[in-house]
Amino acid sequence: MNESSDPTKSESPDAETTELAFIDADPFDADPPDAEASATESTASVLSGSESATTKRDKTKSSRRKAATTKPAKTKPAKTKPRRDRSWVVLGLSIAFVVSVVAGFSYLMRDSLTPEPDKAFDLKFTDNFNRRGNTGGLGTTAQGQEWKSVRGLWNVDAGRAIAALPDKDLSLAVIGSLKNSSVQAFLSGKQTCGVVARYLDEKNFVALFRVPQYGVWNLVDVEGGKQTLLGKLPDVPGVRVLVKLETGQRVVNAYVGLNRVSVVSRTDRSVGAVGFVGYSNGAIDCVWEDLWAFSGR
Repeated sequence: MNESSDPTKSESPDAETTELAFIDADPFDADPPDAEASATESTASVLSGSESATTKRDKTKSSRRKAATTKPAKTKPAKTKPRRDRSWVVLGLSIAFVVSVVAGFSYLMRDSLTPEPDKAFDLKFTDNFNRRGNTGGLGTTAQGQEWKSVRGLWNVDAGRAIAALPDKDLSLAVIGSLKNSSVQAFLSGKQTCGVVARYLDEKNFVALFRVPQYGVWNLVDVEGGKQTLLGKLPDVPGVRVLVKLETGQRVVNAYVGLNRVSVVSRTDRSVGAVGFVGYSNGAIDCVWEDLWAFSGR
């Protein structure tokens, strides 16, 4: 038998090599060592990644808990310098506005029924009665004004004016002729005595006098011999009291001590004398001192 007919023998070395390679490549064999190692590394990497993500979540939760439990630090507000210049400007404008409003209101109300201030009168003469007395009257002031005894007999006694012999009804002594006159004097004696202004004659004048039996001072307007009560003021403690009577163009003001009453003038009569008045024989107990006479501007 020829060697070439043996089917078990390969006729060429390449055939044998191919057969051996086929036998070694078993399709059911396990993965090669390199693939297994790669799969192991991949699994470890995934596990490592999972562990890293878990760790990060834990750290995040821990930081959130700390942030929730930790009190925020107090921060001081930034200090800002006050704008003093602007504040002073606003204050100045406010004051100017208030002053202008008050001035405007005063101007608009200048003719309203409010008392006229003292600055509306000019001092014309005074009399302290510091001269020798006589039974002929109260004499003449240092500025040259002469007193006139209208009713009753008047005299100067130790620097005071007195009704030496009062009239049984009305005693009057007047001086000067003033426009919108004002008179002020000290008066002593708890009798029906006082001061007069706007005097024209015995039947036309304005008077402020004490009424001791009622504890008041009456402000009256005598016109045509008819007396009209304008207002009343309470009497004040003490024997000696300062009284003042102002007869402005529209308003009549009367003062007894610190008390005051203001009324609307009943007449447009503006010129007249000032002086003293006493009612009944009781006027002999009254004493007048230090007269000041003013005229309205």
